[in-house]
Amino acid sequence: MNNDKIDKYLKHLTNQSEDNIKDYNILIDYLTLLYNRPKQMLPILCLLSEKRNTGKTTFLNLLRLIFDKNFTKINLNQLGSAFNDHFVTKLIIGIDEADTSTTKFFNPNNTLKELSTSTNQKLYKKHADPCDIEFYGKFVINSNNIFSFLEIDPEEKRYFILEVPELKKDDLDPDLLEKMEEEIPAFLYFLKNR
Repeated sequence: MNNDKIDKYLKHLTNQSEDNIKDYNILIDYLTLLYNRPKQMLPILCLLSEKRNTGKTTFLNLLRLIFDKNFTKINLNQLGSAFNDHFVTKLIIGIDEADTSTTKFFNPNNTLKELSTSTNQKLYKKHADPCDIEFYGKFVINSNNIFSFLEIDPEEKRYFILEVPELKKDDLDPDLLEKMEEEIPAFLYFLKNR
């Protein structure tokens, strides 16, 4: 068993070519650490493209298949909710179609920065007293709004941003996620042993 489909897909996400292998290597390192050392602090991973049909949402779906109940998907407004039990207990928090123009009552930039470097959080559940818990959540953010998804200072080091190219017609495969799902055991073996 191999992980050729997953590897090709990750190379697409990082726009890998002979001249550009750095981002691919960083993404593989990111996934290796996420799998082997889930408590290690990692940057906020952002997949951005103004184009449609790039495979950004497929990445969240692949993470959901790999990490199962340790994955959740929310929107930016849910970060500002009074209750956080739906995401603060998860390892991976996916945010699809992020756009700060939809957040009116809080600043998601500050919340994300604080959460990405925190090791403890207050857990807020309905009808329960808040309690402190260990927090190891990693954020993966997708957006087609390159200029309004978040305000990121040029000196900020808490983000790993990938500009994802559009998929070529030859690479469009409606069954890609199912094919990658079959490769997950081989891919995890690869991550565990690299």
